[in-house]
Amino acid sequence: QAALREAWEEVSLDPAAVEVLGLSDAYETGTGYLVTPVVGWLSRTPELTPSPDEVAEIFEVPWDLLMDPAMLRRDHLETPGGARRWFWSVAYEDRYIWGVTAGIVRSLRIRLYG
Repeated sequence: QAALREAWEEVSLDPAAVEVLGLSDAYETGTGYLVTPVVGWLSRTPELTPSPDEVAEIFEVPWDLLMDPAMLRRDHLETPGGARRWFWSVAYEDRYIWGVTAGIVRSLRIRLYG
């Protein structure tokens, strides 16, 4: 219910349009948060509106691209102290999907396809 409520608040996704399939594996962020992704199915493309306080932009990425292991990269940023912070990323057109989002997508791909 929390995931459906958040999707409604962030992008106006009607909870009644979502068939919840289940929970994916919990994902621990680099900052120590534990995120439990909820996987759902939409039978048609919904009309979405981003909440300006929550979401900068809505875009779609083809499923086949997200599930292609060749598209996933391990990137890093240099912290001001000189340490490297490593994270997963996926590039699509002019988009750069990284961090927790890319990590969750990677975990889902591994769970579904090994």
